[in-house]
Amino acid sequence: MLQATVGPRVAVGTEKSFPIITDIDEAPEARCTQQDVDDTGWPPSVCRRLVIDASGFNPDSTVQCGYRYSEPGGGSWHEESFTVDSDGAARHRFPHRVDVGHVSPSYSITCTQQ
Repeated sequence: MLQATVGPRVAVGTEKSFPIITDIDEAPEARCTQQDVDDTGWPPSVCRRLVIDASGFNPDSTVQCGYRYSEPGGGSWHEESFTVDSDGAARHRFPHRVDVGHVSPSYSITCTQQ
């Protein structure tokens, strides 16, 4: 009889940072909508939704992610939670946008195992 092997558990509170995906060929969900373009005033060529590929968490668990953002109309700290899959991974799109012409290539979003 085969027995499933369970990898090491990730401790609650463990933080991991993930770069945003700005390549719309890699992550089509990063493409801004016409409403995003209208709201920001940025051309579609530089407007991107915040998307990450989170991984390395406990299977089927909740992670909480947070980041500081600034966009036309304001900015602040944003946090939200989502569930990762049976591999401990998930692609997630956040509600904010960035101008890829002005965002640091090292911009990342930090997620915490819940």
